[in-house]
Amino acid sequence: MSALAEAFDRFRWNTAVIDSTAALQSPSSFLQRTIEQITWPQPLLIGHSGAGAFLPTLAARTHAVAAVFVDAVLPPANAPFRPTPAFVEFIDTLPTVDGHLPKWSEWWPAGTIEELVSDGNARDAVLADMPTVKRSFYDHQLEVPANWSNQPCCYLQLSPAYADECDRAVQWDWPTHRLDGRHLDIIERADVVALQVVELVERLGQDVQPEP
Repeated sequence: MSALAEAFDRFRWNTAVIDSTAALQSPSSFLQRTIEQITWPQPLLIGHSGAGAFLPTLAARTHAVAAVFVDAVLPPANAPFRPTPAFVEFIDTLPTVDGHLPKWSEWWPAGTIEELVSDGNARDAVLADMPTVKRSFYDHQLEVPANWSNQPCCYLQLSPAYADECDRAVQWDWPTHRLDGRHLDIIERADVVALQVVELVERLGQDVQPEP
């Protein structure tokens, strides 16, 4: 998400990119490593894709002022999060090596990552940083704080795959916005995504504005 962080800099947001890829042994280790890296008080948290499953707990544990879901998984309001049966069925079709799934870019048909990230240098950087995850990572459920969806949150949909999550955010009366884009627009169109996030946070109110 470094491209997105650079885009936020242009809005004078003080941003940091959390990297917990070295702690992907289990969801609990990933969660703990992420919490350890969030050292500033009352952060505004932004999560993309699967990171959304962890945002409710991260927000509670770090006393976040708000959480922003960007084309991200949206856990239930009052039940543990588990990957959907369809997702589990899909990943079980993928080959594993020593219990590890392929890199995410290899889950999809040839040429997909080139379509999602057209710039070659940016794509090479993404691929170089992309980890492999143990298949067992997805066997665990994640507990979520009770009624967490009543806390300040907003949702930005980038791709059609996350329409259902955005629909739920609407039902929860969150500020939401839908872009006609793609899942990796946090890289491909970072300026556009950053602008929409800033506008969503503004709709949450003055109390959650990041400090410059």
